[in-house]
Amino acid sequence: MPGAQEAGDHWGNPAFRTKRRIFTVLRPDEMRANFNFTPDEQAAYCQADSKSFFPVEGGWGKMGWTTVDLRKVSKKMLTNAINSAWYNSAPPKLREQYREEKGL
Repeated sequence: MPGAQEAGDHWGNPAFRTKRRIFTVLRPDEMRANFNFTPDEQAAYCQADSKSFFPVEGGWGKMGWTTVDLRKVSKKMLTNAINSAWYNSAPPKLREQYREEKGL
């Protein structure tokens, strides 16, 4: 993803960020990842695939952070999730560039 970089160790797990914030935290020991969605996106993903997507427990989950079971999620849903999480964390200039490239 444009402007994405590995954030290093985040509470013992690898994470990825833009200049603004972390958008994905991998939890390889559990074959899961956490994604930074908006609460509306979280509801949509959890409704579309309740076996793969579920809110993170506690306050972070109420803010949209969502856990994905990497063993169960389809490649297409995972790709969409990565794009959504990155977009939410990307600086405005990168968002605009992304929309122009995708014709949105």
